[in-house]
Amino acid sequence: MRFGLINHLIMSVQWPGMPQSLALDELHMLAEEVFPRVLQGWPGRGAPSNQGDVMPKKEIVQVNPAAANPNLSPATKFGNLVFVSGQTGRHPVTGEVGKDIREQTRNVLERIKTILAAAGTSLDNVLTVTTHLTKREDVAAYNEEYAKYFPTNKPARTTVSAALNSPELLVEITVTACIPS
Repeated sequence: MRFGLINHLIMSVQWPGMPQSLALDELHMLAEEVFPRVLQGWPGRGAPSNQGDVMPKKEIVQVNPAAANPNLSPATKFGNLVFVSGQTGRHPVTGEVGKDIREQTRNVLERIKTILAAAGTSLDNVLTVTTHLTKREDVAAYNEEYAKYFPTNKPARTTVSAALNSPELLVEITVTACIPS
């Protein structure tokens, strides 16, 4: 019964040079070996884990930077990953918007540092960065400030031009980080 979908897929695909019954047998043997390992620890799925693994639960990272958006969590943790919501150029303590792209970039990255620390990690463990800039001409200044926070071992990054929710905001950054074991 659990291989119904696999049977359907095999029957709907032509396997050149291999009878469908042989392909089905091979896939069943592979599934018997692999499925329990892939599904290990997922409640109600697959074989129970020998190490007592369980599917991690989402946790909200509790931190209250100034001028936080009440409609979202600053970050969530899932297993050893931390997903930081988009942070804008407001000062982390006063909530005031920075006067230019350099100040706003520093503000954003300081906010992110605070959130990551509350989650048990740091900028050193950032895996990806997504940046939204409102002005293309700010890219060079943004890159200079960004490089001060990520001088080596830079995370993967995407930078796009976008309109933000308030006209005075020039940058918004979202990061994903890991918590080293």
